[in-house]
Amino acid sequence: MAKNKFLSQTRQIIFGMQDGLISILVLTTTLSSVSETNYLIVVAAISATLGGAVSMAAGMYLGSKSQQEINVRQESKIQNQKDIEKTLENGGISQKDANLISKDMKYYDKNSQKFLLSRLTGENVTISSPIEDSLFIGSSFILGAIIPIIPYFIFARGEDIVFSIILTAITLIFIGITKAKFAGKSKIHSAFEMLIIGALSGALGFILGKII
Repeated sequence: MAKNKFLSQTRQIIFGMQDGLISILVLTTTLSSVSETNYLIVVAAISATLGGAVSMAAGMYLGSKSQQEINVRQESKIQNQKDIEKTLENGGISQKDANLISKDMKYYDKNSQKFLLSRLTGENVTISSPIEDSLFIGSSFILGAIIPIIPYFIFARGEDIVFSIILTAITLIFIGITKAKFAGKSKIHSAFEMLIIGALSGALGFILGKII
């Protein structure tokens, strides 16, 4: 259960950082094409970072809390053989097998039923804290969003956008490799996929800036 919780938090961190990186990269590259000073870019990027983090954290809290309430409600329904049988069938067990298994499982206590059902249906029984989830994804969004902004504090106009894209690309490659490690997929493919997404996002921001 501790492992499942760790993996769940890791997914939130990766998702939050990825979203923060890409959304702020689009914003900074767009503004860099229309602004003569870095001040406006930095102020707008920081504002968008704070707003995005609060929005994601609030959304995650409400979503996680709703899922928690649904899980608790579903667990409370597991009381007799018919309920167990229906749950097993919904999890992909044939009606015949579900009937045989439910005859024995109805005598187990709720915790044992919950454990066995999760193993048979493949459902994740880990229920994380809504507050914890919201803090993880909100803070990871901020962490990712800071990276495209850093060059605008250090470099002169023209160089800042280049280093912002490079720094974001390196971070996206790292995220892609990390994601592949947990997903058991090709690290090269995942890193390349993330890099393409970042490149397209940066190009989109630059084009929008030129159009505006």
